[in-house]
Amino acid sequence: MTAPRDRSEHPEYAEYPDYPTPDVGSIEGLAPFAAHAYGDASAFERPGGAAVTYRQLAVAVDRVARLLAPPGGATVALRGADPCLFAVAFLACARAGCDVVALAPGQRAARGVAALRPAATLDEAVVARAVRDLPGALVPPSALAAMGAEGSDGRAGLGGEGACDVPGRAGGAPAGCVCAAGGAGGGCVVLQSSGTTGEPKAVVLSRAGIHADMLAGLRKYEFARGARYVGVIPVTHAFGLTCDLLAPLATGGTVCIPRDPRAALAELAGFSPTALNVPPAVAEALLRMARASAGTGGTAREALRALTGGRLRKMLCGGAGLARQTCAGLRELGVGAFGCYGLTECGPCVCVNRDRLHKDGSCGVALGCNEVRISPTGGPVADAATGAARDGGRRLPGRPGEILVRGENVALGTLGPRGELVPLPGVREGGWLRTGDRGSLDRDGFLWTLGRVDDLIVLPDGTKLDPEPVERELARCPLIGDAMVFRRGDGLCARLYVPDPSDAARAEAFARHLGVDGAARSALGAQDTGDAGTPGAVVTAGNGALPGHAIASVELCDRPLRRTATGKPVRPHEA
Repeated sequence: MTAPRDRSEHPEYAEYPDYPTPDVGSIEGLAPFAAHAYGDASAFERPGGAAVTYRQLAVAVDRVARLLAPPGGATVALRGADPCLFAVAFLACARAGCDVVALAPGQRAARGVAALRPAATLDEAVVARAVRDLPGALVPPSALAAMGAEGSDGRAGLGGEGACDVPGRAGGAPAGCVCAAGGAGGGCVVLQSSGTTGEPKAVVLSRAGIHADMLAGLRKYEFARGARYVGVIPVTHAFGLTCDLLAPLATGGTVCIPRDPRAALAELAGFSPTALNVPPAVAEALLRMARASAGTGGTAREALRALTGGRLRKMLCGGAGLARQTCAGLRELGVGAFGCYGLTECGPCVCVNRDRLHKDGSCGVALGCNEVRISPTGGPVADAATGAARDGGRRLPGRPGEILVRGENVALGTLGPRGELVPLPGVREGGWLRTGDRGSLDRDGFLWTLGRVDDLIVLPDGTKLDPEPVERELARCPLIGDAMVFRRGDGLCARLYVPDPSDAARAEAFARHLGVDGAARSALGAQDTGDAGTPGAVVTAGNGALPGHAIASVELCDRPLRRTATGKPVRPHEA
């Protein structure tokens, strides 16, 4: 039987079996497993075709793990952006039984991270020196040039008197800290959240939870052996770590490393990826670029093939909502785009659209490692009976509310200011994590997101407005590069990035007109409301006109709005 492309058109189509998963017993065992299973296949590829095989990766991991033997079981700080060197350090820490605090270069540490006082620091220079004599392209040419003829046994930065950038290295992590204790029986990984709702948080995950989340994702969404990926999202981000690094390595894929991740789109053609894991903004950008190139000697499909090297077949998009029209537009050009939902506190994936079982504009079905419920916004967790889904199970639709998650992938907590473990909101109430995100579950168990709980705009007359659909409609205007809507005083304010200053007046007029003529349409608004649940008193752009709630003020910006690595807007939350 040929599976339909969109379940919304074929509601009778049944869930198909899970994909078989590789026999990776743990994160600690990933490198030796992959070396045995995939051998001389390329694990990483650098510009120009220089490669690192799975065997070479395992040798490098083993070497660095031996260097970490003295502080084994302690906390190690990892700071780096190169996916290959980060993978060596991360997997070596797992082999040595060390807990990990992951930071991107230049990233401001969240509260509590400094209090951990890691026993060692592994940055890219330290790892590069440790493996520089090994065969393959483990070390990028720029790092080799920087090292020059300098000799090193790779021990700099590994604790003791030679330690570098290790605050309070004597004594290691404070007693009682979850990282020092290696909680959850398998080691801990501290990742920083993107900070969309304020200060970044240091989220404490167990390696066992990350492993469970990775395997559950592989059962639902295919990471094919031999697939080629290009690293776009930082590997210090939960989505980048799990989907752009661990999952490809566990399944025998090749992670291609661009010279500059910020300009990765320009290097896609040279790498010819078959799959991408990207923020929705990247999928939207590729669609716009392909359409803009159409008519200059070829079709949009041909333009997309030229931009991506001609082998791209699908994209997994997380971190923000993926619009229905983006999915449909890319499918017309021969590339599937699949939305998913997750957050750092869940390691990160919670729901995913399957390759042959999906609904455009949704976030897909729940992974087998977790349960998903919808709770009335602000209500007690015990009342979360308005909708539930586990492992793609069918449930009756419920009203929108806060998304709750329970499962083995949920984090242990966050770090407090002294490095102590702080429980996650709501977890003590039946184990359900309050995500702070709004959404609804349809009758097939598909999750539809509606933005952040604290992003919901409540106007003086009591009307509640979801800003995201309005923002998407604003951004569809060719004059507007980016948009954000929030409450200011008694009305709505739109903050717009207009690339061409000569278009400012027309862009402002468009924004002020929106919400009066009912022209705005959203992915949620186009959804079958009987399938998704009734939005109740919440007004979205897709419901038609917003009488009396037109945008009252407009701010024009001369640069793109601030967003996280996965494309989420950093909102002002102005009253």
